[in-house]
Amino acid sequence: MNENTPPDLQERLALWLRETLDDEPPPSGVALELLTALDTPEEEIEDPASLASLWSAMTALAQETRLQGRAFSTVRDELAAAAERTAGLLERHEEALSIAQESGARTASMQASAERAAADAVRREVAELLADLHDRLLLGAKAVQEVRLEFENRDAASPPPRGLLARLFGQPPQPPDPPSLAPIGKGYELGLDRLGEVLAKWDIRPVGTPGTPFDPRTMNALDVADDPEAEDGAVLEVLRPGYTWKGEPFRTAQVRVCRKKR
Repeated sequence: MNENTPPDLQERLALWLRETLDDEPPPSGVALELLTALDTPEEEIEDPASLASLWSAMTALAQETRLQGRAFSTVRDELAAAAERTAGLLERHEEALSIAQESGARTASMQASAERAAADAVRREVAELLADLHDRLLLGAKAVQEVRLEFENRDAASPPPRGLLARLFGQPPQPPDPPSLAPIGKGYELGLDRLGEVLAKWDIRPVGTPGTPFDPRTMNALDVADDPEAEDGAVLEVLRPGYTWKGEPFRTAQVRVCRKKR
C-alpha cells in the first residue's frame, strides 16, 4: 500500500479495521500508545486513513496473530500431552481391568473346582456306604443258604433217638428242626434287588462274578485252585465283592482263581 492508493479504498479498509477491532479485547503485547491511538475517536485524528495509522493497525494485527499463534501452539502442546497422559491412564486401566477379570475367572474356577471336589467326596462316601450295605446283604443271604443246605442234607432216613430213650442211653439231645427259612431268604433277595437298582442309578457295578475271566485291573487273586469244570484263569469264588464307579475301579474284588496243573 503506497501514496497512490485511492482514498476510497483506504477509507473502506480503515472502516473495516475499526469495525473488526471494536468488539475484540485488546491484544496482549501491544504497546499502550498504539492501543490509545487505535481507541482515539475518529474526529480527534487528523488523518484516520493515513498510511501511518493503517500501518500501525496492520502491525498490531500481525503481532496479535503471532501471539495468538503462540498461544494456540501452547494449548495444542498441552492438549497433546494431556491426551498422551489420558491414553496412558486408559491403558493402565485396561490392564488393571484385565488382571481383575483374570483374577475373578481364576477365583470362580477355583471355587467351582472346590465345589466339585466336595461333591465328589460326598458321593464317594455314599458309594462306600452302599457298597458296604450290599456286602452285608450278600453275606446274610449266603448264610441263610448255607443253613438251608445244612438241614436239607441231614440224614432223614435215620433220625436220632428222642425223649426218654435218648436220656436212658446217653444220647445227646438233637436240635429241633429250624423254622422255615424261605421268608428270610425272600427278604434278603428283595433287599438285594432294590439295592441293585440304587447301585445302578449311582453307576456302581459289582465285579468278580464266578465263572468270569480274572481281570487284574478290578480283581485281586488271594488264592488259586484247580477245578476240572472251570477254565484256566476263571474266577472260582468271590471272597469279597468288588465294584466300579463311573466305569473306573472303585474297590478291587478278592477272588479265588482257577489254575490248571501243568
